[in-house]
Amino acid sequence: MATQHRCSILFGKKRVRELRFKILPHCKIHQIVPVLNTISFHPPLDKKDHISYALLELINNSLRAHRENGIEDPILVKLRAEPTKLRIEVKDRGGGFDPRKLPYNIFEESFPENFHTDPFLQYRRIHQNKRFGMGLLIAKRVFHHFTLQFVDQEGRPRPWGDPSIVGTHILADFEQRDTHGTQVLKRGDKQI
Repeated sequence: MATQHRCSILFGKKRVRELRFKILPHCKIHQIVPVLNTISFHPPLDKKDHISYALLELINNSLRAHRENGIEDPILVKLRAEPTKLRIEVKDRGGGFDPRKLPYNIFEESFPENFHTDPFLQYRRIHQNKRFGMGLLIAKRVFHHFTLQFVDQEGRPRPWGDPSIVGTHILADFEQRDTHGTQVLKRGDKQI
């Protein structure tokens, strides 16, 4: 049976179960990186650097959406240590985005293998190489569970195209694994 762990977050010298950040749209990524670098996890998470990079991509997408749409509301970021996983939430009011304009289908489980195909190259050209269409894809690859929803003013999920959409809500889980790569089990779970 897999070893049981209890995840926790270390922020500076303090051990916490949850961290919440409000990031103002005028904040620059180079101001966020040092804050994220002070966060560690116990037990240490496999691929912490990948998690931090994926989180930065999600934050950067939200910052860009807020700036482009003149939204002054903060972006809300929450990191929560649950018994066997780290849960990350990113909520913004940036108006959402048209998922059909990405060079892949964000809602499919499969991942593109080649990033030099025409859809990716065309996406970069359209955005003058300021966007690569990779942030959400990277996050989907890093996290074991990834959910993106478009939301209305009250935070309720809405289908893309609904005129009440004000932003996005992303939930991403990174499961704690033992040293052999086996998912850590919660109390009462059985390994088969």
